[in-house]
Amino acid sequence: MPTYKSLTLLLTIGLMTVGNATADVTKVDQKQATMAVMKVATITKMYQQDIDDQGMSNPVVLQKYADADLQAVMQLEKNYFDKTQTSCNIDYDVLWDSQDPDYTQDKKFSITKQ
Repeated sequence: MPTYKSLTLLLTIGLMTVGNATADVTKVDQKQATMAVMKVATITKMYQQDIDDQGMSNPVVLQKYADADLQAVMQLEKNYFDKTQTSCNIDYDVLWDSQDPDYTQDKKFSITKQ
C-alpha cells in the first residue's frame, strides 16, 4: 500500500510540472510573437523615414537604428573619409540594396524562420 501512495504522489507532482512547463512555453511563444511584431514595426519605420528624407538623413537611417558596434564601425569609416577624402564605404544604400532606390516600390515586411 505505501508504494501505491508514493506512485500517486509522483504522478501528481509530474503532472503539475508538465502543466507549468506548458504555461512557460506559451509565455515564450507570446514573447517571441511580441518581439517579431516589434521588429517588423521598427524596420517599417526605418524605411518610412528613409522614404520621407529621400535617403538624405544625416546620420543615415541605418546608423540611427544600429547597435553600438555597427555605429562605431560606421563612425570609423566617416573619420577615415574626413582624414583622407577617400571613401571606404559600401557605396550604395544598404537599406535598399541600391545606389538609386525606388522609394515608391511596393514593400512587404515579415519575419522568416531564418
